[in-house]
Amino acid sequence: MAASTSACFRPPPPLSASATLRPAELSSSSAISFPFNLSADVRGLGLRLASSPSSSPLKVVCMRGSKGGKKEKTAKPDPVYRNRLVSMFVNRVLKNGKKSLAYFIMYRALRRVQEKTGQNPLAVLRDAVQGVTPDVAVKSRRVGGATQQVPVEVDTTQGKALAIRWLLVAARKRQGRDMVFKLSNELIDAAKGSAATVVTKDSWEKSILKSDTPVLVEFHASWCGPCKMVHRVIDELAGEYQGRIQCFVLNADNDSDIAEDYDIKAVPVVLLFKNGEKQETVVGTMPKEFYAAAIERVLKP
Repeated sequence: MAASTSACFRPPPPLSASATLRPAELSSSSAISFPFNLSADVRGLGLRLASSPSSSPLKVVCMRGSKGGKKEKTAKPDPVYRNRLVSMFVNRVLKNGKKSLAYFIMYRALRRVQEKTGQNPLAVLRDAVQGVTPDVAVKSRRVGGATQQVPVEVDTTQGKALAIRWLLVAARKRQGRDMVFKLSNELIDAAKGSAATVVTKDSWEKSILKSDTPVLVEFHASWCGPCKMVHRVIDELAGEYQGRIQCFVLNADNDSDIAEDYDIKAVPVVLLFKNGEKQETVVGTMPKEFYAAAIERVLKP
């Protein structure tokens, strides 16, 4: 093989039956170390090709992965409604790989929503997700040598995923005969707005502490998705116990002094008052029966 003084070297073609690499005259002291430099070591070892090198352009055999990261996956539309949001629900209803069962549950739930409300089930589904989707999430960050909870803006895809997860968690906690019944009721309730009265630091003493009737107060935050699900439960209880109890909501971020006075360290939290004194506390997102039982205990003479 003739020596070449060019800057680049074309390696030999891949070995095949017609092109084999044979050792010529190797001394006993010669040894092949891998990897070796084709432009120098091949000639030094006296190796030659049985056939002439191919004139085809050099091909890359091994490639490293691109540094762009993973591409964002988008849900494909479902086969019936042709809607990506329905597919996202189906993928999260799915358990133990039974996707046909997940489709059955979702389609039956949407059909029941249409029969019960007389509206387009996709519109109800969209309103339910939008009502629960958070705008801001809280994440742990190292600030000044300490770990603090820092508000972080939530993008559209992550917000939808969180809303779907919370809706399904709330639906599974509901009382009902099957998942179709519970999921349809949860979607209908989530599409409705909150009707509880807003209370602030200025109206706290008059509305809560000096109220003649027992009072229920929900401490919430604008970035809290589960708080929006508790809103719906409070609305239902306000209608069922109308005239016997008053229901209010308070933003713990805007009125942090009130939250600190009652040792509110997380949301959602529901407090029940009677004669200006705190009687019951319910922390977190709980089924409706937990709140109803606490109300009944407060209403006892």
